[in-house]
Amino acid sequence: MNLRILGLTAFFAVTAAVPASATFVGDVHVSDQVDQHGKEVRSFTGPVSQLEFSTPDDVSCSSIEITFADGSTRNVFSGTLTEGTPQSVELGRRTDVESVTFKCWARGMDNARIEVASDTDPTLPGPTGL
Repeated sequence: MNLRILGLTAFFAVTAAVPASATFVGDVHVSDQVDQHGKEVRSFTGPVSQLEFSTPDDVSCSSIEITFADGSTRNVFSGTLTEGTPQSVELGRRTDVESVTFKCWARGMDNARIEVASDTDPTLPGPTGL
């Protein structure tokens, strides 16, 4: 009985951590040099409540910045993205994202890839006017 409860608890903990409607948005390739202008992902198709950045490599970032549809920007991450450890950013509400700009570089190799996924939580309030 206790093993059954433990198994169900583990199942719900794992499924709750994975966004139900996460969608691959795009990826960027970075070299071992810092790109001062940044690389962008611009393929968002609706209001976003969460972004997730992942990499099969180790990547350092001076900034990952979101530009919203109204033109405002927000720096959401700086530091190291580690292989196999996705970095999630909760936006707190569904909002229209115009782009995500990466000022990042590969660590210990010539180039690396960063993947971007987005999630929309329909229980959160949407952009003004929706």
